[in-house]
Amino acid sequence: ASNTHFLGWLSFMNSPCAFAAMDKLGWHTGDGLPDAAVLVTRGADNGKLIADHCSPDATVYAFIQNDVPNANGSKPAEKWLADVGAFSGCKVLQVTTPGPHKDLNDWTRAGATKADIEAAIKKGKPIDTGRLESVAPSRRDEYLSSDAKQQPASANRVIQRDKRA
Repeated sequence: ASNTHFLGWLSFMNSPCAFAAMDKLGWHTGDGLPDAAVLVTRGADNGKLIADHCSPDATVYAFIQNDVPNANGSKPAEKWLADVGAFSGCKVLQVTTPGPHKDLNDWTRAGATKADIEAAIKKGKPIDTGRLESVAPSRRDEYLSSDAKQQPASANRVIQRDKRA
């Protein structure tokens, strides 16, 4: 059994990747990650949904996907990572899925183990928020004042439970 202990958020663009990580890391067992929370944004355009969920002293481990560029040359996963960095309000580490795997779910289906995922988390690199600082505050304030921040009732129950813990 591993003695690895993480304190923070594990953030994913999609549920299959989150569930794969939770399964491999033993989330459902006594050997899981008791001081970590999972946030799934459900898409590259939803990185901003992390707003107001993390304390300033938290760390987000953002599991980025190995997306191919769109027709315009941009990668959806890079937009997601930039938004997570801009809206989290705390330190964000990029956790990289090794190629040739598309994402963490693909990697686990190919045989990634708990030790592999823990090693990837430990190798997480701080994202470059410097280029975001000039736009993040206005984008964040605009988002936080909009109706877009509305969460489904089930998500609000989970968030409130997390805040009480």
